[in-house]
Amino acid sequence: MDPLLAWRPEFPILQTCTYLVSHSLGAMPRSARASLTEFLDAWDSRGVRAWHEGWWELGHETGDLLAPVLGVAAGSISMHQNVTVTMAAVASCSRFDGARRREVRRSAPGRPRTSSSRSADPADPPIPSTTR
Repeated sequence: MDPLLAWRPEFPILQTCTYLVSHSLGAMPRSARASLTEFLDAWDSRGVRAWHEGWWELGHETGDLLAPVLGVAAGSISMHQNVTVTMAAVASCSRFDGARRREVRRSAPGRPRTSSSRSADPADPPIPSTTR
């Protein structure tokens, strides 16, 4: 028997259907409701103070949980809401007052580097910009 089948009861919707939308809004785990209630209780009782009482650290803690799965060191993953926010954070580290580069670096032929916050590999060939 597949050991992953033991996890099916933790996702109630799987009792009623075959759920194949894990690329977007995946099946809700049974524990999510309690976690959301805990979050809402902290927001309700602590307000903005909840950020300084643990919320700021959640991204780091989640990254550290993922680190061994991805084979990287704890503290090396920065979690963000989505790719757009991540790319904005990365871009905010750059200076834009010097000469402008007219190219986009990519991670693989034909694939723009938008799914990672790593710096572009100098060995990657540039894609000339079509805008001037």
